[in-house]
Amino acid sequence: MMRSLMEMTLPRRDKLLRLLVAGVLFGAAAVLARTQLWSHALQPNSFFGGDFVSYRLGAERLLATGSPYHPRLLEGPLIHSTANLPAGYVYPPPLAQGLSLLTWVPDPWLPIAWALAQAALLAWLLPAVFVAGGGRISIETRLVIWALALASYPLQFALYGGNVSGFVAIGVSAMLVGSPRLAGGVSALLFTLKLSPLPLFAAALIRPSSRLASIVALAALLLGSLLLSPRAWIDWLRAAPNVLSTPMADACCHYSPGATLQLIGAEQVGVALGLSIAVGAGVVAAWWARSERNWDRAIAAASIAMLFAPLTLWEHYAAVLVPLAMYVWPRAGIVRRRILIVAFVWQTVAWFVVFQAPGMAAVEARILMLIALLATCAAVVPPSPRANAAAALGPNCSCRGVARHEG
Repeated sequence: MMRSLMEMTLPRRDKLLRLLVAGVLFGAAAVLARTQLWSHALQPNSFFGGDFVSYRLGAERLLATGSPYHPRLLEGPLIHSTANLPAGYVYPPPLAQGLSLLTWVPDPWLPIAWALAQAALLAWLLPAVFVAGGGRISIETRLVIWALALASYPLQFALYGGNVSGFVAIGVSAMLVGSPRLAGGVSALLFTLKLSPLPLFAAALIRPSSRLASIVALAALLLGSLLLSPRAWIDWLRAAPNVLSTPMADACCHYSPGATLQLIGAEQVGVALGLSIAVGAGVVAAWWARSERNWDRAIAAASIAMLFAPLTLWEHYAAVLVPLAMYVWPRAGIVRRRILIVAFVWQTVAWFVVFQAPGMAAVEARILMLIALLATCAAVVPPSPRANAAAALGPNCSCRGVARHEG
């Protein structure tokens, strides 16, 4: 894992050995990602850039008609199906407006560039997130961070499928490391790309130091988009209710509590669990966003709310947990680190199990995957400022002492 973990298992003086171990981990993760996913990218019937098809066709419709929305979406909700990908642009107009500038780039180069852009930004930002969380960066630490990103099935599938989940992870990373103004602007940008980052925007709106930036950025983005494509926004008002009422996808293909518990006949219990987590995390995020000291915790809670709010929780949605785990690791206690390690190991096993094991083994694997996901969500919430202060002051410091020390 991170440098701090390697320092617990290897002598500090053996820097060359640590570098060798980090290099081996990076190489193994690269081989895993390539053999299980990326080697199939340009094969016939591959899902490489599959979601990007919807974005590109939406951008082309926007140029041709002034609206990115397929007539079928304006008539009613679409079920989740590859057959509906051509009609599957279900986002506000700004994403299609941005991509309309790139429709001249032929396939497969545009989805390749889309994936490479996300990979480059993540390779730069994830080490910065680790440092912002209190970690120390080095060559071996950077290699391990990149190895974890390569071995993360949700993150890699986000890049592979060509959807915006990678950019959401990039946005959360920027909110963790950037200034309050940057956080406000990024939250507004994410919210104009798709609806699910609403908790992140709400948190930035509540936070006093980022409130103005979030309002100005959202107003500028909406006004500019409306002036460019007024018909697109009129159609969006018709399409949005249908998008919000999209039924849950088949249970075999995603990780939501409703879909997972449907496999054992408890779908409604799972749906209620998912919505309860989303609402509870959203309320907690709003509460924490009132204080600058709890801003990182607000981002984590808002990300969890964003993750569980939709009825369908595609695997790539969990890509947002990667930067949150990088951020929390340097200050995490032993229990939290063990949870993150076990959850990550299981997500790595998922490359081989979740969509390949037949019968009851698949059911058991999906339930374990949901448990790992819930455990990861709990573990990526940063410790409270009081706990950090207590750790800094030493094991003999009482809570009252911490309170007096904080003034």
